[in-house]
Amino acid sequence: APAEVTVELPFTTIEPFVTTAEANDAVVAANRVARNVTIRDGDDHWTIPAATIRSWITFRPTPTGGFGPIVDTTQVDKALAPVTAAVARSPKNASFQTSGAKVVGVLPSKNGRALDRKATAARVADLLTARAGGTSSGDVAAVVSVTTPALTTAAAQTFAGKMRPISSFSVFYWVLVNNHWGGNIEAPATKINGTVVPAGATFDFWRDVGDLRKLPGTGPGNAIEGGKITVTGAFGGGICTTSTTLFNAAFRAGMVPLARKNHNEFINRYPPGLDATVWIVGKTKQTMSFKNDTKYPILITRTVTQDGTKRWLTFKIWSVPNGRTYKISDTVIRHGPRAIDTVVRDPTKPVGYFYRNNAPADGAKVWVTVSIYDHGKLHWTERYFSNYPAVNGVLVKGTRT
Repeated sequence: APAEVTVELPFTTIEPFVTTAEANDAVVAANRVARNVTIRDGDDHWTIPAATIRSWITFRPTPTGGFGPIVDTTQVDKALAPVTAAVARSPKNASFQTSGAKVVGVLPSKNGRALDRKATAARVADLLTARAGGTSSGDVAAVVSVTTPALTTAAAQTFAGKMRPISSFSVFYWVLVNNHWGGNIEAPATKINGTVVPAGATFDFWRDVGDLRKLPGTGPGNAIEGGKITVTGAFGGGICTTSTTLFNAAFRAGMVPLARKNHNEFINRYPPGLDATVWIVGKTKQTMSFKNDTKYPILITRTVTQDGTKRWLTFKIWSVPNGRTYKISDTVIRHGPRAIDTVVRDPTKPVGYFYRNNAPADGAKVWVTVSIYDHGKLHWTERYFSNYPAVNGVLVKGTRT
């Protein structure tokens, strides 16, 4: 055999599935897609970050026979979850500015809104597709549904000049550990201050005060349980001074009472049978509420004044004079059972120390009728019955020598 044999072999050129040019074009298109997406509603905007969008991209043959980035648009809806939460806004009623006994201005209302997540997701998907084709780089206009408030700025302006205080009610209290040094009374009263209840709407204590623990100055206070007072047995103890004061101001302005319940102690700082306790235990709550069934909005304001060792909480109801009057009648107070006053000796406190945990409060049964008249005609009436158990007094004395 010869030392070398040369044979000519036929070769066929096989083109790569993805050429360098196609790959480079795909990278360019992917980079166009993988940029922040800004979603706007007026002056507000929210962002889906580029890193999130990049995670949705894979490279595959395109339907037109080429090769490029494919965006998994099913991921868009999930990415809109935080945007949905950020867009959500309840409508805000217009409110009023006061000076002395006059309303001197209107604070503007604000529309509520909610994101139409499905429609907005479709717009985001269209934008990403357009980016891949090199035809779009703009923002996405959020698709939102708008809710107008019950009291708009324009409507408030028509009432403002005619509004004045139409009722007022005050209750005094002492600044003690029992009410967290006044914080459990004054913090919710401050949160309520400036609240507007439009015509036909209701005020609900817990809905409008919200989470008590988020209000500055609140803390543990007294609770009445089984005929005994625990000084710091309940978060927010003492808050009922706030609800009772507002309850009395409200019906005196012609507002129709809804939810109301008496305390478990006959408290002589309050009108007999016209106290209004509020509490939350687990998922159960007792609220205080009333309805503004007049033609005009009302504004609730509060003041706190010092009077020697006491403070006074005052709620005022402002509105256009509505022709409503009230009457408290046929009050019956049946006293008993009797409370017991006890002394608790505390060896951790020095001799001479004493602290009045609670004064003894006899039990009582009280009946009282509240009536509301509209231009002289009876509009609403309720005969309240309140059963107050006896609450024993506790005086703590130190015994340490």
